[in-house]
Amino acid sequence: MDDGIELGEPLAGDVRLRVAEVAADDSGDGVVELVIAATGTDVDLRLSVADTSTDGLADFFDALAEGGAGSWRSIDARLSVTAAPEGRGRVRLRWVLSSQRLHQAWAFTVVTVLPTGEPLRGVAEGLREAIDLVLGYDQTS
Repeated sequence: MDDGIELGEPLAGDVRLRVAEVAADDSGDGVVELVIAATGTDVDLRLSVADTSTDGLADFFDALAEGGAGSWRSIDARLSVTAAPEGRGRVRLRWVLSSQRLHQAWAFTVVTVLPTGEPLRGVAEGLREAIDLVLGYDQTS
């Protein structure tokens, strides 16, 4: 994953959101850690969130490609996204990155947009390939 997987274009401002890294969890149960990076003029944030190889963020993007609306949350609740059709063949994605550490709770929200159809499937495919690679799944079958 050279520069990561872009999670849409910024709706306003210059904050870009991407999956910067994917790493296997030691549990061996198909859980992976996604490092989400939010970067822009006044923002440089990286947050590690737990995802699964099934019913995860890749599946959410596949479902969006079909219907264009829905929501998803990481299994550790540190990342959530809500998607709604914006019109003009685009989907608006509202992302909330958060940490609930004692005495240091915070949340950061950013909105991105993606064209419907193939661009959404492209994000799903990129995520699935990266997850399969770190989990050692055969990508040729």
